[in-house]
Amino acid sequence: MGSVILAIACIFLAFVLLFCLISYGFFWYETANGPHYEYLVRLSNGRVKRFMMRGILSGLVSFPMTVLLYPLGYFRRLWKTDLTAPTPAPPVIFIHGLYHNASAWVFFRLWMKRAGFTDLHAFQYGSLGSSFDGLLERLDAFVKELLNQRGTKSVILICHSLGGLLGRAYLNRAPKDFKISALVTLGTPYQGSKLAVLGVGRLAQSLAFRGPLVQGIESQTVESTDIPRLAFYSPLDNMVLPNEALRTSAPGWVFFETEGMSHVAMLFSKDLADRTSEFLRTSCIRE
Repeated sequence: MGSVILAIACIFLAFVLLFCLISYGFFWYETANGPHYEYLVRLSNGRVKRFMMRGILSGLVSFPMTVLLYPLGYFRRLWKTDLTAPTPAPPVIFIHGLYHNASAWVFFRLWMKRAGFTDLHAFQYGSLGSSFDGLLERLDAFVKELLNQRGTKSVILICHSLGGLLGRAYLNRAPKDFKISALVTLGTPYQGSKLAVLGVGRLAQSLAFRGPLVQGIESQTVESTDIPRLAFYSPLDNMVLPNEALRTSAPGWVFFETEGMSHVAMLFSKDLADRTSEFLRTSCIRE
């Protein structure tokens, strides 16, 4: 029995290592042949490969945690908070990324709760067999049901990766009888990603770099500049290629470059959770 467990553990670790190395292999190929390389040279004081090891190591830590925590996404407690007393901040809705589930927010949820945000919910969806427009319809129904339960007229959206595209598209389409108080994104491919061609399912394929979906969202932007919007991005994001795809040209956004970390590692960063809490505290909490 012990040998079987050891064999499974070795296979799992080998898979994690292979995934990280392959994804950063794509990152290096794209970076070495583009303008981002010179930026990394300046950022790392000429020690680009050593700097990249930070991203690889963060991936080696965060990816196994993502896999191990994944089953927690099926526990309803991570999806919804049952509250009877009003809270100073609007309800917070977390939206995960491609192939993930509500377990993405286990640590973020804990840190934000400690910071005083207690009305926390997760919008969960399946990545296979789903379409972007179909998910927008489901998100609309989810938000309306939550607002009806809470008796409020606003929500906060905190999103990772593809979730940020959903949040931004919803911001543009949201009904006029309520508002999005703030939108925070982590590692969102605002211009898609070249790695999308390797994705499984039409939802993944739709995220092609500067493809019809992302160009449509960019061109249809009607975001009100009075809605606080914060976008975190990493200079070592191994899933959104090229790195420039992590930024949008739409006005009114606040961009924050994180320390060098992998795409998934952003979900396990207490610093980003603290910065998110502070941003929300100063932008949309009722006095």
